[in-house]
Amino acid sequence: MIYKLVPHGIEVIFINIVDGVEVIYEDFFDHQDISSIQSQFLKYN
Repeated sequence: MIYKLVPHGIEVIFINIVDGVEVIYEDFFDHQDISSIQSQFLKYN
């Protein structure tokens, strides 16, 4: 996961390899609490 801090929050870029194909998924959070983002990501995957 790549975290990019932006003025009003944080952009998170997830890169998954699925069957040899790179899948890039971006999301935006309106806060900068990386630990809560990580726990949320782990909960859904």
